[in-house]
Amino acid sequence: MNTKFASLVLPTRLTFLDYAIPQDMILIPGQYAEVPLRGKVVVGVVFAVMDKSDVPKDKLKEVLRALPFHLPEISCTFAKWVAEYTLAPIGSVLKMVVPDMSYLEPLKKQPILPPLAYQGFLLNPEQQDAAQYIRDQIKGHKWQASLLEGVTGSGKTEVYFEGIDETLKQGKQALVLMPEITLTSAWLQRFEQRFGAPPTLWHSGLTPKQRKENWSLIQQGKAQVIIGARSALFLPYPNLGFIVVDEEHDPSYKQESGVFYHGRDMAILRAKLGNFPIVLASATPSLETLYNIETKNFHHKKIMVRHGNASLPAITLIDMKKQHVPKGLFISPPLWKALRKTVEAQEQALLFLNRRGFAPIFLCQSCGEKETCENCDLTLVFHKKKGCLLCHHCGFSKNIPPTCGACGATDSFVSHGPGVERLQEELQQMEPTWRLQIMSSDTLSTPKKTKALLDAIENQEVDVIIGTQSMAKGHHFPNLTLVGVIDGDAARMALDIRGNERLYQLLSQVAGRAGRSTKKGRVLIQAYNPENTALQALEKGLQDAFLNHESQERKALCLPPFGRMSAFIISGKREKETQAFVQQLAQHFKQQGFPLRLLGPAPAPLYFVNQWYRWRCLVSSPKEVLHQHYLKAWSEGIKPPHDIKIQLDIDPFSFM
Repeated sequence: MNTKFASLVLPTRLTFLDYAIPQDMILIPGQYAEVPLRGKVVVGVVFAVMDKSDVPKDKLKEVLRALPFHLPEISCTFAKWVAEYTLAPIGSVLKMVVPDMSYLEPLKKQPILPPLAYQGFLLNPEQQDAAQYIRDQIKGHKWQASLLEGVTGSGKTEVYFEGIDETLKQGKQALVLMPEITLTSAWLQRFEQRFGAPPTLWHSGLTPKQRKENWSLIQQGKAQVIIGARSALFLPYPNLGFIVVDEEHDPSYKQESGVFYHGRDMAILRAKLGNFPIVLASATPSLETLYNIETKNFHHKKIMVRHGNASLPAITLIDMKKQHVPKGLFISPPLWKALRKTVEAQEQALLFLNRRGFAPIFLCQSCGEKETCENCDLTLVFHKKKGCLLCHHCGFSKNIPPTCGACGATDSFVSHGPGVERLQEELQQMEPTWRLQIMSSDTLSTPKKTKALLDAIENQEVDVIIGTQSMAKGHHFPNLTLVGVIDGDAARMALDIRGNERLYQLLSQVAGRAGRSTKKGRVLIQAYNPENTALQALEKGLQDAFLNHESQERKALCLPPFGRMSAFIISGKREKETQAFVQQLAQHFKQQGFPLRLLGPAPAPLYFVNQWYRWRCLVSSPKEVLHQHYLKAWSEGIKPPHDIKIQLDIDPFSFM
């Protein structure tokens, strides 16, 4: 009898490994099996069963044991596609499919999920049209990507709930991806109202026991509707039939550690492999998605009116160059006037400032020396409530020093710039009776805390919310009628090709928190550069014109989505050796004669982070040139020293 061979993937950084199959063993693709590796017994997944292997006979080891667990074939196919597209090791991708091998152990007690029963909602004509379109797509059992574009408060969620209902009728599983998974209590409450029971969750906030239980329920097909962060996309669904990517434009869908991938783009691939529809939902669609609509790859459904009698808020820019604001304070007279009027009317206001802590800069006023992180080349942020200086990149913290390390001056430190804590202090000093609440990742650290704070707002126990990006989307507070943006210039990143687009998207989402009931909403945006095209478009309601302008600028420069970009990030522990290695890499790349343009190398804007020196190179080309083949051929011939690492990033989103 001829020996059969199995090609396995192990949840490590290794690639495919071949093993001989014992004569009395039967293995099939997708099956888990125990194999020997470097003196240990490890568990892997069979990706192929073959009649021959290229590995010499004397080096082949045998599979030790077949396990009674299987990955769906499509999960293996998807993992292979993702690895090939992102140039990540297939084992690293498999690690996202099976995060922990203990998940294969039988549960002591199998959780029982209550059945879901959809209770419909009265939709307006635009919603009805979009909902019927989505239902028809699901009934058609074929792939189609569609953008569900709707102004903030238009009821996009209710529309794709109709799609979830149709998916359940077809006996399939539905997946909803969200960017801010810990901030979805309102969404979960609405889901339970419509379906009579909660969905199955998948995100980093779950306990190990909850993750194991939910993974098991999903793999067995018992979990019907799953809501999760981007990693939920890789779970072993046996019967997935519909995906929603909510807030598809959100940059947090981009994973920038381990396997570099974009959750939205990989979700489109997963739906295509499964031959079922996917809906991308957004009030401010990404240019990438709009490009796919323009090229007829995606369909487009619009909802241009808010649900019920709500109207969009009026947006006004405040030119801070013309305002008299006392030194050390940050709220302009027009915004103060609007705040007092709002609170007097027993309505709520949101002040938006995307900076945690008290102040972003802490320095010695005698010599000007800034307090910086020991692990990073970055300024420490002053957190007054915690009484410490904190690095928001590596987590390093220190107490406030009694003397300056540079000049020896005592009690000479001062803080510069506003953070949400300083804004709270300014409000308390001016209006001590107001009920204030900071909403940031510092105060929303657990689901329990998040729920308590959101309940307080909904119960009218808060007058003014001081929020970071955590409050920019997904929340519906009927009594919130005023949004004030403290620093309308700050969200724009000059080093980011999508900086203006992201500014527009973020402030549109923040503005959308105002006036979501019958009460009229107002938005005041403070800015030192109110002439900025994104800010002007917000004030005048010219979204289409703004996006067209951004699109034309990028097209002229052959930037995404009209061209392709990749990046490689080189990090090393020794500065001079890292720089020398980077120069060698760039020279080697140029010698290959690839049809790709190399930009750099250059020190990364975040040059020294967590004790690593970082360099970046960008590779660009026209849209029709795929980078993977060239980058793979180039990188396979490189063996960096042990203290230098190379990370490839296809379709980069961050340029830091």
